[in-house]
Amino acid sequence: MIGRLARFTLWAVSLGSIAAFLVLSLIRLGSPIELGNGEGMMLDNAIRVASGQPLYVEPTLRFIPFVYMPLYPVLLAPLIKLMGPALWQGRLVDLLATLGFLGVVIAAIRRETGSWLPGVAAAGIFVMGHGLTRGGYDVVRPDPVMLFLAFAGLAILRFNGGARGAMLGGAVTALAFFAKQHGLLFAFGGLAYLLFHDRRRLLPYALAVAVVAGGGFLLLSNWLGPWFSFYVQEVPSRWSEFSRGRVRDYFADIVVGKFGALSIPTAIAIAMPAVTGRRGPEWIWYWTASAGMATGVLATLDPYAYYHVLMPTIAAFAVAGPVAMVAIGRRLTADPAGAWPVPASGMHSGAIPAATCLVLVLQFLPLSYPMRTLLPRPGAQATYEATIRKLHDLPGPILMPYHGYYATMAGKAMGMTILPLDDIIRAKGNSLLRRDPKYFERMFDSLRTGPDRPTIVSDTIFTKAGDASLHLWASLEKSYRRSGDMGDLVERLRPLAGARNAPTYIFVPVEPPAGDSKAGSADSARPATRAPAGSSPAAR
Repeated sequence: MIGRLARFTLWAVSLGSIAAFLVLSLIRLGSPIELGNGEGMMLDNAIRVASGQPLYVEPTLRFIPFVYMPLYPVLLAPLIKLMGPALWQGRLVDLLATLGFLGVVIAAIRRETGSWLPGVAAAGIFVMGHGLTRGGYDVVRPDPVMLFLAFAGLAILRFNGGARGAMLGGAVTALAFFAKQHGLLFAFGGLAYLLFHDRRRLLPYALAVAVVAGGGFLLLSNWLGPWFSFYVQEVPSRWSEFSRGRVRDYFADIVVGKFGALSIPTAIAIAMPAVTGRRGPEWIWYWTASAGMATGVLATLDPYAYYHVLMPTIAAFAVAGPVAMVAIGRRLTADPAGAWPVPASGMHSGAIPAATCLVLVLQFLPLSYPMRTLLPRPGAQATYEATIRKLHDLPGPILMPYHGYYATMAGKAMGMTILPLDDIIRAKGNSLLRRDPKYFERMFDSLRTGPDRPTIVSDTIFTKAGDASLHLWASLEKSYRRSGDMGDLVERLRPLAGARNAPTYIFVPVEPPAGDSKAGSADSARPATRAPAGSSPAAR
């Protein structure tokens, strides 16, 4: 009776979570205003690909790309060419990738445990992480595509024997690297699994990863030119800043705090072979959990953090945790005295123990969130149309440092944005700034004085704009004056996730006082304090 009730409760909670996520994502799908930090910026990257313009180019006032691999904007490009750019296109790709990931998880855990229930529970736990990432699963980002490809490749490796399965699994897992660089860590997780558990297939898997990931990177470097490796390899590798506090917060608050019901059983299952003497093929998911944690630890090296990068950690434990708990539960049930022998039929023996179901149900509690906080605001279409009209009516070109897409849709062309600018400046010792330390100061000179300067629509005043680029924006104080604001659109445009601000102030160019052009330079205008930075224990 208790077992049936526990299993029914887990079914209900899991299916309810999945249904709630689907309803919420479908409601969010068509909203024409940004719902997450960087949506418009990411879409501008895809618009360039769709229009045949190079993506990885020298940074200018017109465009600076995100420091991501090109697969995601390439996937969006056909939709943009066919129907014109819209935020729903990126969200649709992410939603489909998330659903694909859920399908892989459910099928893999079903085959691993012989039961649908832990797989559906894993899917439910993962989508509950939507709230923890502040709505990161269905906004315009490459992370869901990366997770789908990485876990699909690992599932192929796990359930397809021989060299052919190893090569196919390695190739698919390596493709995740081209969606986002962290995907390569999951390929390394597969390598570790084969090294310790199935060495006969290590070489074909390693060759497939090397050919697809390594060879593909070299081909793209030759095809796209030196700016490709500058953005996707050099800049991310140079912004690291170790912080004990961020590492402590990641493990204490996320790994053990939010996911203790999954991470602790995973650790116990890893330790069980000391008693049982058995390390089965399900260990691939424990190595995957290690890869997921590695992405989180790498993310703590970035002091400007955003919650969406917790997705690989959530995904890894959502899979490894249920597999581990089924193994523990069945071994305890087989031998209540605690010797934990492996049942004769392995992981597929018997129903899911009641205790396992109850622990999985408990995992949903720390992840629960109010859905209303992620619902789009009423009247989003009218807000979008009013915003585009207002931007269109502003004189000359415009620059929106915190947003892409809006200026593009208003017919004002693209402008560079703050996030990728900050990334380059804080990447210490990068080749661009080694060659030309004053590169960005000169770029901003064209904003300080002279003709044809753009109107700037900013979320904040110049002395609080940016992080690493703060001194550059502050140097514009005497070169621009505030001419107005976005009125009631400010509150209506305020996003539900990501950045807390919205397009607010309108600044028009003015000539600085005579003889004061040097005083407005970046070096002389560097403020004494910096604006507050991002606040998550994980970063991009």
